[in-house]
Amino acid sequence: MTIQEFWVLLNLLVAFLVLVVDPKFYISCLRKCLYIKGSLIGVALAPIALFLGLFLSKYIPSGNGNPYTSSIPLIVSVMILLPLFAIAETEVFQKLPIEKLGKIGVPVSSVLFGAAHAIQNFDLLSGVVLTFVGAVFAVFYIKGGLKLTASIHYSYDLTLLIALLICHLLKS
Repeated sequence: MTIQEFWVLLNLLVAFLVLVVDPKFYISCLRKCLYIKGSLIGVALAPIALFLGLFLSKYIPSGNGNPYTSSIPLIVSVMILLPLFAIAETEVFQKLPIEKLGKIGVPVSSVLFGAAHAIQNFDLLSGVVLTFVGAVFAVFYIKGGLKLTASIHYSYDLTLLIALLICHLLKS
């Protein structure tokens, strides 16, 4: 088992434990992620990031891809647990740097978000694209706070996961 696969399993296990131990917390996270304005922004951001990735793929090498999306069961598991991931990542990558550093926290937040995903995915291209996505999340965090940003993040990820699930099902 690679470090990457171990990280995926650890994240999924912790999130499922949170879901089982405290379903009210899960529901509160889900409610925060179902904010209409954020959902619309997240759905619009997903194809922009995809097109940016396709454009930049000519210039930036890509790696192994996201380990959370390697199979249909993993995709479905992540879709179920996504509210927890969206809230946690918003807290870590937007709230903390921006609350502690102010406006300088926007570029710091963006780079941290991109770097964390590049390391997780072993993929420089996703790191660059997700630095841009992290900048969008950071700006919206300043404008609308945790609920707006988490809902953007949730619907962005959910849109990409649904597209990926459809691709997996069409291949089968």
